[in-house]
Amino acid sequence: MHVSSSDNALLNSNGFQTVFKCDPNQDPSPSSARRLSKAELINSLHLLLSPLPSNDQTTIKNIMYGLYPSIPDDNALKFANDDTSITESHTSGYFVVAKGLAAELTKTNARMSAIFGACATTTSFADACADAFLSQGADQILRRPLTATEKIDFIAKMKTFSTQRAQWLLTRLLMHPNFLFQIELEGTEQKLDLLKITPYELASRISFHVVKQSPDRALLSKAADGSIMNEAVIKAEVQRLVASYPIQASYSVDHFFDGWLAYKNIAHPASGATPAEVAFAEGAKLSRQSLINEVTNMSRYYMNEGRGSFEDFFLSPYSFASDNDLANLYGVAKWDPVAKQMVAFPQGQRAGLLGRAAFLVSGNVGTSPIIRGLMVRRQFLCEELTPPPTNIANMVRDPVFDPTISTRQRYHEKTNSTACMGCHTQINPLGFALESYDAFGRFRTMEKVYDATSGQLLNQIPVDPVVQPLISPQDSRSIASSDQFNQLIAQSGKARGCMVGSFFNYAFHRQPDNIKDGCALRDLDDAVSSQEGLKKIFYDSVTQKAFLYRKLD
Repeated sequence: MHVSSSDNALLNSNGFQTVFKCDPNQDPSPSSARRLSKAELINSLHLLLSPLPSNDQTTIKNIMYGLYPSIPDDNALKFANDDTSITESHTSGYFVVAKGLAAELTKTNARMSAIFGACATTTSFADACADAFLSQGADQILRRPLTATEKIDFIAKMKTFSTQRAQWLLTRLLMHPNFLFQIELEGTEQKLDLLKITPYELASRISFHVVKQSPDRALLSKAADGSIMNEAVIKAEVQRLVASYPIQASYSVDHFFDGWLAYKNIAHPASGATPAEVAFAEGAKLSRQSLINEVTNMSRYYMNEGRGSFEDFFLSPYSFASDNDLANLYGVAKWDPVAKQMVAFPQGQRAGLLGRAAFLVSGNVGTSPIIRGLMVRRQFLCEELTPPPTNIANMVRDPVFDPTISTRQRYHEKTNSTACMGCHTQINPLGFALESYDAFGRFRTMEKVYDATSGQLLNQIPVDPVVQPLISPQDSRSIASSDQFNQLIAQSGKARGCMVGSFFNYAFHRQPDNIKDGCALRDLDDAVSSQEGLKKIFYDSVTQKAFLYRKLD
């Protein structure tokens, strides 16, 4: 999603600058059927085991974990459920998994009885028993009741097998498009091409969003009686799902932050493989997992116990480093995720999301202001730049090493030409604003320059922290610390707008259209800037018009 700078004069309902306009006459942008992510598929299969004793559930899950690699992993740029590819490997993998689960569920009389009812045994599975299951149990698989025609067809196909009828009935259900895909074909037309989705479709949307699995029996009952269309019932069901499936709910939240904050782009810290890396580390060791753990701890805290707004999260002055290596690097006590005692950063050294080592580590002994600036502009402000010139290969090489001048000076001189500055005026200042941190993310006032071969310390150069970040072209204010940098970005409303756009993509499974989805985006922007905003945007979004309606392609 592109965040425009022309909307910065707008204020949302909480008095914060916003980048979104709402035109109530616009319908939401169209949505299409989507393939379940691998995690959603596995969680939905495991939900089907709930009628069985816990020991049977564990046994079957362990067997199924050996089959799940048959299904290709999701390969999306941001969120797993953005992967829409369907390959022959998917089809064959689905069949292996469906057949394997069906075989396990029909292996013993006890399991047959739990799934199909007392009428079913491993040696007897009558048409009437199948019909009863299709009428009262198969809706758990297809996430809606079967039609009379569908039941007749399933039974007719089942009867072509002289043995293992129950197994093949289950296999066919688990291979049905309504199980493998989130399909919405019905609804009540509100006006041309705009449908209010059905209670069963809404139940699926809610469940996949909150806990990444098909609706459970309790939620399906709310769809059956229509009460799920009531806002109070929706909110109560969201609370129940979070309490009933805490692991799945936590995964869903973590998955959003993982995609929005691009954990996959977090670099591996320099490992000490060269003399320069050894000298640079100064005895410190730092793992990539420690960096990810801190951001995960932080997001969970402000989502749950901290009950924070976007601004609380983005401007947090506290460390959430739960590993010794990162806590030592910050010079603070280790964060305890159980006790949750707040650990403040040293005054004036760092605060805010962009002061976290996860977004500062470069993977070698030197910083790269260009990479940092691009990260801020693209990932945190959602702004794209003009494509680079065709002779970019020579231009992107690092500037010539010179131990007498700072990294900031070297990169400025490298890009200080008419051909470069059209883009680099938007990149360099954002990267220079973070030069108070070295390639480990350590706070510094002096930049240490090492010989690449011997690791000898060649020079120490004062860091110049003053910069005009140019968050917006018309904003020429200067800052002298990363704290002020984070504040300036937060005040612009752009970082919040960028997060809101990412969340819309995550929750509604499509890229937002700033005009057609403007009201939904504005509502999300209002929610996340309020008290308990992270919790509100995640769970109250299911009551929005965009969640209740579907625009036809």
